[in-house]
Amino acid sequence: MGSPKTGSEPGSVTPRGLLLGIITSFAFSVSVVVNKAGLDRSALPPLDYTALSGLTAGLLALPPVLFKASRIVSCSRTCLLKLLVIGVSASGFAYILLFWGQSKTTATNAGFVLTLTAFFTILFASILLGERIDKKKYPAIAILFLGLYLLIVGTKSLTLNTGDIFIVGTALVWGVTNSIARSVMSQVPSQLVAWLRLVIGGAFLAAVMRVSPGEGVAAAEAGDLWFLASGLFVWASIVLFYKTIETLGAGMASLVVVSSPVISTAGAVVFLGEVLSIEDFIGGALVLVSLIGITGLRK
Repeated sequence: MGSPKTGSEPGSVTPRGLLLGIITSFAFSVSVVVNKAGLDRSALPPLDYTALSGLTAGLLALPPVLFKASRIVSCSRTCLLKLLVIGVSASGFAYILLFWGQSKTTATNAGFVLTLTAFFTILFASILLGERIDKKKYPAIAILFLGLYLLIVGTKSLTLNTGDIFIVGTALVWGVTNSIARSVMSQVPSQLVAWLRLVIGGAFLAAVMRVSPGEGVAAAEAGDLWFLASGLFVWASIVLFYKTIETLGAGMASLVVVSSPVISTAGAVVFLGEVLSIEDFIGGALVLVSLIGITGLRK
């Protein structure tokens, strides 16, 4: 596996890479909805819910990590340190901020604020990896965020609150760790990086929150299974996203995946019979048009 590109624009977008990004966007869309629904309906406190969700994702990722243990041990000390930082930060500390923030804000605010992950990923991919987005694509990126705002928020102003500040912290941590993850993929396959992140993050959350398996069993016996669903989609979205990073580069992957609100809106129309507002239609159209310019698929 080649080393990450440096001093250049992120990898070109192929139809396969774009399809992978769309699938990842779908997984993230479902994950955000399930997280919010679980926090609203679960009897568990937000921090316990966070820990049990992370622990569920970690347990799902544990078998392949054990199977590939020799591959992990063979990477350099710097690589091992980066993997530890990714796990503790991205699937530990960041999830505490995310779930705590989601419990104190609206789904609309959370959805838009999380799109800042793309901005932070582009910034740190430039600093840490030397990835460069062509300046000619800046207008398309601006149109992307305008479209996302119209699609998620609409024409009203976005009023930020305490919960949103926590979610900005999540976006910042993910932006940094997305770039760090790309840097270790020359030594460790992307899926193994994702699995290890989830295992380390799950263990960290369980230790910090002092969550015992008994709490999860008690919640399950009471029919409170939201944390299991949340953990499943966290696991799926991270594994898919890291494969997308490996394929497209950190910056480009974040821009493609941040289009997830278009996927969730389309799903609501097709499966729930919801009707698009003018803002939804214009916002979704702007996002799709911007992605053509960003990915270069028009060429």
